[in-house]
Amino acid sequence: MTNRFVKLLLLILLAAVLTSCNSVKKIDLNDYVEIAVDGTNGLGKLSHKLDWKEIDKAIGSQQIFDALKKLNPSSHASLVTSDAQLSCADLFAVYPDRSENLTNGDKVAFFIEPGSLVSHASLSEIEKALKAKFVLPEFDVKDLPEALTIDVFQAFDENSIKFYYTVPGDESSINGIVDLDIKDENRIIYEGNGFLVQYEDEIPSLDPMFSVSKDNEVLGYFSFCGSHYFMTGYKEGDLWPVYITDEDVSILNDYGFALKRNRIDYVVKNIGGGSSE
Repeated sequence: MTNRFVKLLLLILLAAVLTSCNSVKKIDLNDYVEIAVDGTNGLGKLSHKLDWKEIDKAIGSQQIFDALKKLNPSSHASLVTSDAQLSCADLFAVYPDRSENLTNGDKVAFFIEPGSLVSHASLSEIEKALKAKFVLPEFDVKDLPEALTIDVFQAFDENSIKFYYTVPGDESSINGIVDLDIKDENRIIYEGNGFLVQYEDEIPSLDPMFSVSKDNEVLGYFSFCGSHYFMTGYKEGDLWPVYITDEDVSILNDYGFALKRNRIDYVVKNIGGGSSE
């Protein structure tokens, strides 16, 4: 073996070592993420979970520490002193560009933000420090079921509402009660299986919670469970708004229902003296 051949072989080995030391790993985050979409078409909600342990294995613990040393030397020194654990989750976080009100056919893209220990760093700086190039997840929304559109106010009509005085006197500011004459057979019962069923005692029910307001201030709440509701500050001819609360709208959405309407306005009229009892 000639000296020239030996030198050439050493150069090749050195180049291979240098290439290996400076190689950039391609990390496809699609391989490390679990994505799920629940809900109904138009109201889908996306959740995701990253397998950080496997991502850490792919990067290498030493490389993660080296990256932190480059990006945040003081934090690196503190971790070395305390012998604390370090994960890629401390260096970057992965989020979807949208996660609610999803419709079949939507495309959800993910993006990376700096983690708690390197909040000042850019994505390119994080990738360079980790010697990695990330392929970000993408997700196509499909197979969401159609929501069942219902009208929770179907039991409310002009004949079901009666207004009464409890304190006779100043008609410019009525203090009274509203009698909601809602029959059980008109109640809507909601179940997690997504079916609309009629009222039966043995079926667990979710009664939607309604609220009433005056001058955009919520005065109180009621549901189909109770028939009487106290009112205050109204006069003949005022509108008495009744609407389902945002929280219960969300609950009904989770149960697979879309609302035909979430508010109804009644005109305060034909006020009877005394109470309804």
